[in-house]
Amino acid sequence: MTYIKEGATPNLGDFAKVVRLADQIEALKTTCPLDFIYYRIADSVQMSERSYTIYSQDSRPIGMFGLTRTEGDVGIPWLVCSEEVLTFSMRKKLIPMGRRFLKKVLLTRYSRLVNCVDPENKKAIRFIKYMGFRFTGETFKTLAGYDFLIFEMRREDV
Repeated sequence: MTYIKEGATPNLGDFAKVVRLADQIEALKTTCPLDFIYYRIADSVQMSERSYTIYSQDSRPIGMFGLTRTEGDVGIPWLVCSEEVLTFSMRKKLIPMGRRFLKKVLLTRYSRLVNCVDPENKKAIRFIKYMGFRFTGETFKTLAGYDFLIFEMRREDV
């Protein structure tokens, strides 16, 4: 059975090897070409108020996600995962869990969740929409000069 553990950080070197190529490219586009996915994940975990690891039936880490608090009660959700997480059967399991989780954090901790995504990361965009986020129509220019699409979810949306 697939399961999620809060605060459980797998060996990031091993996990970084299974992260989807699209997520790796997106991480590189946010900073500079010399950055590595391992360091982006480590930074995300360290900066998160809460982080979680998704494990496969055979206890392999296949995804990580978390929430970083910004000023006030705005949170930044993030997810990096293997291709396995975005398969139909896995989405079927994780999306209902994820929606309940987002509803809980929006009702108890944050009034708004916001982040951005590489417009070329099509699977991530579909997943973001499945989770109930909406795209604002605005873009964010990364430090490396790429335009990313901004998405959000507000407390009143749940």
